Amino acid sequence: MLDADLKHYQALMLGNAALVVMAGFVGGFMLTFAVLGRIELWPLFAIDYQVPGSVHAWRAAHVGAITNGLLCAMGAVALPFVATGRARQFVTYGLIFTAWGNCMFYVFSVFGNTHGLSGGYVEGMGQSNMYDVFAYVPAILAATVAIICMVLIALGALKTALTGNGR
Repeated sequence: MLDADLKHYQALMLGNAALVVMAGFVGGFMLTFAVLGRIELWPLFAIDYQVPGSVHAWRAAHVGAITNGLLCAMGAVALPFVATGRARQFVTYGLIFTAWGNCMFYVFSVFGNTHGLSGGYVEGMGQSNMYDVFAYVPAILAATVAIICMVLIALGALKTALTGNGR
């Protein structure tokens, strides 16, 4: 693969990683508003409004989006160790999908009855709603894709380390 292609894929991953991390920052504001029980940016204004969702769900949205953005950035750094052009392309688009898919999971699960963990009935939680489905589907696909991406990165990095080609 040409260096230009590698740099292009890395730039795509880093750009999307930064956007997902910024989404996590927005989740941090929502977490703050959920804790306070109102929308407040002191000393500018305060609005008595309880944001939907629990403190726990907004904490997960905040931390989860930041973590997934960092996962995508890690993939960009590790990309040179992935062996082939097709594998690099899969890792690139796979980790971008993973970061955004999990970001969707965290946001939609705030509004779901089953916390986005099921599309059906869950004992003790009841019947899922459309937000649960919008959370669950991209997350389960992203989890599968992320595992494949991590295997490709691990194989490439360990092969490099064991053969001494990285020296």
